[in-house]
Amino acid sequence: MDRGGLSRRQVMVDKESGLPVTIRNPQSIETNQRSETVPATTSHEPIRSGEVYTLEEFRRRAGMGRHAYRMAKKAGLQVVNLHNRVYVRGADWLSYIDATINQATTDNASENASR
Repeated sequence: MDRGGLSRRQVMVDKESGLPVTIRNPQSIETNQRSETVPATTSHEPIRSGEVYTLEEFRRRAGMGRHAYRMAKKAGLQVVNLHNRVYVRGADWLSYIDATINQATTDNASENASR
């Protein structure tokens, strides 16, 4: 079945309101069936230091897809594997963010010093 290059769900911008919408059925674009569009989620709940999150909840709160999660894990994000489940501690996420910021700051400082 040819979908005309669109995936099953795609986020687009509504021309009238300027807000992002998720297209559940790409054919709704052609037929103008407004019932097929829903507002895209743009806000995320905070990740707190003293809490532990399932992988799904962590990714939802961080607004992170599978690829971004894998890249973060590869770059040093600590996860807990327990009973065939993956958990992320809020404190580990915040430490990872701090380390990433510190590394970027160090890289920028050394780059500026070499100029």
